[in-house]
Amino acid sequence: MDKKRDMPRAMRAWKDETGEQAIDMHTVAAWAVAKGWPLPVPQSPLAILAKPFADAGASSLATIPIPRTLIQCTTQCRSALGSSEHSTTTTFTKRRGR
Repeated sequence: MDKKRDMPRAMRAWKDETGEQAIDMHTVAAWAVAKGWPLPVPQSPLAILAKPFADAGASSLATIPIPRTLIQCTTQCRSALGSSEHSTTTTFTKRRGR
């Protein structure tokens, strides 16, 4: 079942069957369940609480500054090895310029 395609089809079928033009989504959902549409499984409270923690962790990791010594060491090591074009070098160069 592809929900993105099936939901508009179900709404059109509901309109055709009931003859109503104004759509109340609760009524359509109840109609779809009566026709055999599976109900979603509710999330556990733990899963709901874990989501903001994951978002906060991702955003805090994105804002951790890279120490200048690490940038200089990485640049020096790459130039000593003779590899000048790496995506990490470009990323460090951009961050150092802030």
